[in-house]
Amino acid sequence: MKQKHYLVFEIVVICIILISGCIQENQTAKPDIMQCPTINLEATVISLSPDTNIECENKCPGYQYPKDTGVIRIDKIISGNYQKLKGIEEGSEITVQFDYSSRPAKIRMIPVSEEPSNSPEEPVSHVPTFAEPIPRENGYFIYNIETNLVGEETEIILPGLKVGSKFRATISYCSPDMISVGKYEIIS
Repeated sequence: MKQKHYLVFEIVVICIILISGCIQENQTAKPDIMQCPTINLEATVISLSPDTNIECENKCPGYQYPKDTGVIRIDKIISGNYQKLKGIEEGSEITVQFDYSSRPAKIRMIPVSEEPSNSPEEPVSHVPTFAEPIPRENGYFIYNIETNLVGEETEIILPGLKVGSKFRATISYCSPDMISVGKYEIIS
């Protein structure tokens, strides 16, 4: 009879341990999106392949952004955790995609407007302007981005790149086939 009680007690303890382990695993915070490592560097443009999609001649539709690519040579790595990233070393040439085109672009950072909701239960919603068509004005692609990172509208001008351009940027390295350049600064 005593052995039966011990067996039941052991089974109950094991069940409690398993259940508490499952609950704890489900409460662990999991990131919603994968964050790609970033590297701050200086580079030289070796070649460019502008997106030749005819739909982007005067205005790209919202589902289509210019997908310019190019080959850059890494001249200097300024910072970043790049030691284990394939192909990232000074002097190496890598293929990249330009988030804001390699051609002239203006990035307009617009503060998120606080609009009252229709009812107390309904949250405030904002239409992301980045999903709107990308117009071209005077040769510049115009990117309107709503963000809470600015208090007033600011504009960043990217003058465009050409073969031989030297620039400073932060690149995102998601895989050897998925390296992107966002905002950049031309250096002499």
